[in-house]
This record gives sequence, C-alpha cells and structure tokens, in this order.
Amino acid sequence: ERIGKIYNDAGFEFVYFGETHTQFAVSPNGLVSFDVPNIIGVSHQEVTLIPNNVFIKTIMGPYQDLFSKPIQPHNEFIYYQTVGTAPERKLIVGWCEAPMFGCPSLKVTYKIVLNESTNNIVNHILSKPECDYLQNRATHGLNYNDDLGVVVPGRNGVSWISANESWLFEPNGTDNYSISSIDFNPE
Repeated sequence: ERIGKIYNDAGFEFVYFGETHTQFAVSPNGLVSFDVPNIIGVSHQEVTLIPNNVFIKTIMGPYQDLFSKPIQPHNEFIYYQTVGTAPERKLIVGWCEAPMFGCPSLKVTYKIVLNESTNNIVNHILSKPECDYLQNRATHGLNYNDDLGVVVPGRNGVSWISANESWLFEPNGTDNYSISSIDFNPE
C-alpha cells in the first residue's frame, strides 16, 4: 500500500524503547517514527546524529536527504504493508528506487521491517549509492530522544555507501538494542 495518509496504523502493537505503539509516520527521508503526530511536518535536510531531539522515537534507516519538495509526489516511491497473522505479523515500510536529493539520477532502495512478537527491527538496504550532496553523509540507527539512541557502527552522520546488506536491531531491555549484521534476505 502506498503512503496516502500522514500517519498509519501498524495493525498490531509494537514496543519501541519500552513504549507500546500502534501508529507510525513515514518521512520521505528514510524515517519511520512513532512520535505521532509530533513528527508530522518536521522537515530537516541536514545530517542529524544519534541521539538527537529532532527525530524523537524514530528509526533512521538510513536518514539522508531524498527527493525534492513538495512531498506529495513522492508517494510513488514509499510503501508499507502489514503481512502475516497474529502473533507473527510484520510491518514492512519501504523506499523503492527513490531519487536522492542533489543526485536525482541515483536511487536508494531499502526496507524497515517491524516484527510483532519479538519487537525486533530488521533493516534491508538494497542500494544506498554515493551522492556528493551534503558530502554523502547519512545516519543509520534508532533514536529515542536527545539522550538515548543506538547507531550502526561507522554510520552516525558520516559518508558511507551500501548494497545488499541487512541489519538486526534486537531489544536488550527497555533502553537499549543489540545491533548485528545478518544475511541479506529481504522480505
């Protein structure tokens, strides 16, 4: 399903940093946020490090400036779908061949998958090419607030590229996640 609303129902309860959520919002810049409705309308093109108070309760998978304004025409590149049956449902949010701002001929494709029972987050990156705009800097990880977040090593507002890789974020208590690289096997 294409993103047609400002925020959407996940179809199940999902626990993020110890808080239960049923709704999510999506940013064209690679963000899934549970800070509904406060995240709506937040536009920030500059590189933002984890932790931060700009993207509260937000998965940055990865966060990098995509598209050009206005936002509405970009719905063709962003989709979501809840699949499976309780208690093993998954919410899949994806950016498919989305043009990078400053390098519109370059495309990113990645998915963020929320798993119902385990509250694990899986992030599949099919393509994140290098774009000189903003020195190719991007942030990849989970942000809760300006004091709490976890970042994929080597990906906190620095230049990096990626293709055909997957990352697993597993809850480790209410205020931490374990991060591990896993076999690339997108949903």
